[in-house]
Amino acid sequence: MFIIAVFGALLSSAYFNNESIQTNISAPPVLTEEIAKESPQTDRLQWPDELPIKQSREMAFSNLLGIWKITFQAEGNFSACDQAEAHGLLCYKGLGSLNKLQNLNRPAVLRMFNDQGKKYYITLTSLKKNTAVISVGSETMEVSLEDINSRWLGNYVLLWRVPAGYQGALRPGSRNSSVLWLETELASIQGRDPAAGENPVFEKDLVRQLKEFQLKEGLVPDGIVGVQTFIHLNTAAENNVPVLSGKKEDKQ
Repeated sequence: MFIIAVFGALLSSAYFNNESIQTNISAPPVLTEEIAKESPQTDRLQWPDELPIKQSREMAFSNLLGIWKITFQAEGNFSACDQAEAHGLLCYKGLGSLNKLQNLNRPAVLRMFNDQGKKYYITLTSLKKNTAVISVGSETMEVSLEDINSRWLGNYVLLWRVPAGYQGALRPGSRNSSVLWLETELASIQGRDPAAGENPVFEKDLVRQLKEFQLKEGLVPDGIVGVQTFIHLNTAAENNVPVLSGKKEDKQ
């Protein structure tokens, strides 16, 4: 009986000791994951809250004129385009894409829209493959092309330099001082001497050479010197004009 009692006591002790071990095993800790709540990024293309949105147009054109080394005069009734014309420049208003502006290769004022649908204006000063440099109010920044397209419907205004004696588009048969300018520019671009004569006529060889130039520049080879062809001629002849991109790789 003694042996049985001792054996029973040992079994009882082993059972409770084992149960004690099981109950002392702590449950695995519950891992709590801290979720970082990122604050929404400020839309850098929005017009600054501290500036009246009605000032955006004046500030954008002031920036554009400044690129052409012209000081914008806010006083008086002369618009930015009037002031540009006094310096031999004309405004060109268009509707297109960033690819179009890259082809024209001139800084421009873009009309944008904020979240409330109100329009405001920024200045496009440089274009690269995937990004652009812009001025929003008094701040200059680099943004993605997607950011611009998200608030821009394609309206732009740029400045271009007119030749002396400019009377509008040149067409085959024209005879004025702008034809002499055209002959001189094409000769410079093509690396040849200008044709002799002080009053050349825009015909035959000159028309052919112009069409070749237009085709090379991605323009419609219609043999007419309109605004876009004037702009490309100025750029190709390196007439000290501001451009959006001066490097070929930036345009690709």
